[in-house]
Amino acid sequence: MKVTLHETLRDLILHKAYTMELEAEVAKLKEENEQLQKKQAEIMEVQKNQALEMVKQQSGAKRQCLRRTQTGPW
Repeated sequence: MKVTLHETLRDLILHKAYTMELEAEVAKLKEENEQLQKKQAEIMEVQKNQALEMVKQQSGAKRQCLRRTQTGPW
């Protein structure tokens, strides 16, 4: 079966269009991935700060409690 020049050009054009479509999709996914990674980093920072604040509050509460002292010789 002989392939004509017209068919070859049509196939090349379709292949190029498909390649461009895939490249556009990859670019879109890369940008979305970058945004999601930034959002994840922000959430992790907030969670870290909350955990540190909770630790500070707990250690602060421990310092405020009364402690037993020696009242006499044993």
